[in-house]
Amino acid sequence: MGQEKKEIILEEIKYWKTSKLLPSEYCDFLIMLYTQGEGITEQKEHHRKQHGSIWFMLDLIFLLLLIPILFLGLFFYNPSVIVSLLIISGILLIIGGHYYYYKKLNTVYVHLPIILFFLIFLISSIHLLQLITGQDTLIKAIIFLHCFLWLLIGYWKQLYYLVASGIVGVVILVIYYFVI
Repeated sequence: MGQEKKEIILEEIKYWKTSKLLPSEYCDFLIMLYTQGEGITEQKEHHRKQHGSIWFMLDLIFLLLLIPILFLGLFFYNPSVIVSLLIISGILLIIGGHYYYYKKLNTVYVHLPIILFFLIFLISSIHLLQLITGQDTLIKAIIFLHCFLWLLIGYWKQLYYLVASGIVGVVILVIYYFVI
């Protein structure tokens, strides 16, 4: 029997075992039969899943480190407008790629790139306005527009954390305007 056919049959037996279509003893017997007594496929798969999860966690840590990288690149080095736009565009492209990848995997981690995108977009807008104009009223208006945008997109896509963030942001801005 060809190697491809054996792989297909083994994958089907593993599916039967996980979905309990056959008793696990029967599935183990069939796996041993098709691997000629080796039964190595499950150990390799477990090692591959473990190794893949390490890379996945490192990728999540990398995503979370994008905000400090942005702060270092924009606020401490104080680059020109063009360099700032390049840094911002690069980071937003990285986040967009991660969003597409996590959405394709259909994982809960798809929300992390969404949150990071909106935060980095807000920070970048504030930084670029400070570089270009330096006026506080425009910065407050941009923050209000971002919070309102979070409200709209959160309501439209039913992302309640965006709705809550938008409401909290608007409330804080209103308190800031009237109290301070």
